[in-house]
Amino acid sequence: MKGQELEIDFTYPTQYTKDVSQKMSFGKSFGLIVFVLFFALVTIGGCIQICPCGNRDIYDAEQVEKASIFRTSEQFEAVSLAKKNSWAQGLMSLSIIRNTNKMNLG
Repeated sequence: MKGQELEIDFTYPTQYTKDVSQKMSFGKSFGLIVFVLFFALVTIGGCIQICPCGNRDIYDAEQVEKASIFRTSEQFEAVSLAKKNSWAQGLMSLSIIRNTNKMNLG
């Protein structure tokens, strides 16, 4: 090996960590997409619960008005679900408002 120079490449550990952590890998991308998707569904579920969108066209307004005087969270749950269509009930199950109420955290 006479006449050849040995070349050693050295990278500081902090630089290596910085380079690796800045890469957007498949796992990070997938996790971010899943997080954003669930956050959007929770937000949509809360909006459906609060807003009149997803309400059934046919329900007795008087009965709903009487039932809307809530004494327990079970009554709130029953009335909220009764006046929504099935697709709205599915999205409402993800509502943070509904789930917080069911766990008695609010």
